[in-house]
Amino acid sequence: MDRPRQPYNNNNRNGPGPGGPPRGPPVKVDREKTCPFLLRAFVKSNGHHLDSEYSTDRLPTVDEHQLYLWRDSTIRDVILLLRDATPSLRTNPLAKYSVRLVYFDTTRDRYSSRELASVQARDVVLPPPATARPGLGQADRTLDEARFVIGDYIDVAYHSSPLTVGGPIPGGPEQQQPPASLVEAREGGGGGGGGGGGGRYNDRDTDMRH
Repeated sequence: MDRPRQPYNNNNRNGPGPGGPPRGPPVKVDREKTCPFLLRAFVKSNGHHLDSEYSTDRLPTVDEHQLYLWRDSTIRDVILLLRDATPSLRTNPLAKYSVRLVYFDTTRDRYSSRELASVQARDVVLPPPATARPGLGQADRTLDEARFVIGDYIDVAYHSSPLTVGGPIPGGPEQQQPPASLVEAREGGGGGGGGGGGGRYNDRDTDMRH
């Protein structure tokens, strides 16, 4: 039997926070000289996995995807790799991806999660518009800026319909409506609620609270 992986202590990393030094300039990795690391991502439709589904000896592996990335890889890179591997994640340009960081919280002795980004599929695959929509820049946050360390996980909720995230599609004063062809394609489909989350605050969270 494999020995359970011991959690990495993430609470003492340098970074902005109570008593912590400011972060330096963005990391730039020489990808020709630096090997990528394994990132384990877990994807669920219309909601996140619960924090309680993560432990040192149990993970939601039925929904697991193994990706290889660098510290300067972005949330956009993560989503694009998941889309390449899973055709069902690219069926609707109006879908949303909600991305969370899952890490071992030593102050609570369990896994916790916090939100990294919530972006629409069209904002991942298309060039940014002249007028940026709310949350658009979140897709270009790097893993280093998100304070990801090796041993953390990424949890992605795929909301296939805008109705599953509780509101119309943002796009201006007159709120854009999906094309008739997409409405017909989704006719009869249902929506689900968002998933649960656990403890969200420790010194790793402070640079994200803005």
